[in-house]
Amino acid sequence: MLFRSDYDTGMPAARSAVSADGRYLVTAPHLDGPPAIPYTEAHSSIDFFDLQTATHLWSYPLGSTILGVDVSADGQYVAAPYQGYFTTQAAKDYIILLDHQGNLVWKYQVNASDGTALPVTWAGIPTNAPPAGGVFTVKFSPDGKSLAFGTINGFLTVLNTKTEAVESQTFLREQVRQISWSPDGSTLYASVGDNNTYAVDVNSGKILWQTDTGGWSLLWSVSKDYALVSAKEGTAITLLNLSDGAIVWQYPASAASFGLAISSDQTRFASVNDTGASPGIAVFDAHGNVIWSIGTTAVGASWSGDGKYLLVEQNPVAVPSGQTNVGGPPPTVNKPIDGIDLYTRDGELVWSKALDTPNGPWDHGECGVTYL
Repeated sequence: MLFRSDYDTGMPAARSAVSADGRYLVTAPHLDGPPAIPYTEAHSSIDFFDLQTATHLWSYPLGSTILGVDVSADGQYVAAPYQGYFTTQAAKDYIILLDHQGNLVWKYQVNASDGTALPVTWAGIPTNAPPAGGVFTVKFSPDGKSLAFGTINGFLTVLNTKTEAVESQTFLREQVRQISWSPDGSTLYASVGDNNTYAVDVNSGKILWQTDTGGWSLLWSVSKDYALVSAKEGTAITLLNLSDGAIVWQYPASAASFGLAISSDQTRFASVNDTGASPGIAVFDAHGNVIWSIGTTAVGASWSGDGKYLLVEQNPVAVPSGQTNVGGPPPTVNKPIDGIDLYTRDGELVWSKALDTPNGPWDHGECGVTYL
């Protein structure tokens, strides 16, 4: 296994998106415990790559870490939450739209409240939403003409990409962290802090269904027909049918997943976590049965386009310490660095690679480098 290229992003690239044609990659930084504010302000940026030529095309300075970023299907636009040089606020007051060259197209103000209660309707009943609500998540529609975003005070909003006009808005009571569009762009799916996953009609803003998955989903994977959801409290890994929100299966888990992935043929469902808790790295079939599992910690997982291979990012991995051990192999230590493993869909390890790059001031194992 050889790397075509690597690029020092200055901060761990913990948020990313790939254009639908597989040509472009956009990354953005996030850390649960960021380093000193001056360092973050100086090194946080959106980075844009051409995967076909394995080249870094441009960077856009952020000044803070963010929780979401997206690229349009054709790779012509990038959208992200934005605050500027203010690192202590997770939910941002603005959304920025960048073009293919990294130029600012517009900056939309999300949190424009004057502090008064916001009148809304929930299930046909008038109520009030919290007044302050920055944005966590952004997601382009399949045709790129619309941009959806979710806020800390429970709003799921759709903007016109060109005009910034609000096309629809739905109140979902709690923080909206994950968003996905249906392939035809008619429906939005959202995971919300009230433990529910929702389906919303884009044109009318009407809630089509809601399903309680036993905990707030901070991470999920969505395919054509399914949503693979992990509850924040770790009560279960759940597979939902997107047509009606019905639970296909649930698997009990003692920790929240750090990575979820659905194969392209929708027959393999992967989950990994970084706590050492069961089921570790696990692959399920369409009925929720464990096909194979490994008791190893990991922070990310992704299937190849043909669904034949599963790539897993581990943290930490055991690497040679450099010390001598007379009469035996060199001793190893758990250094806080990333490592990646490639498995076949049936669990055979194809290769393993330690990414022994210099750690930054975060020192949690994130290498701060994007590899192509």
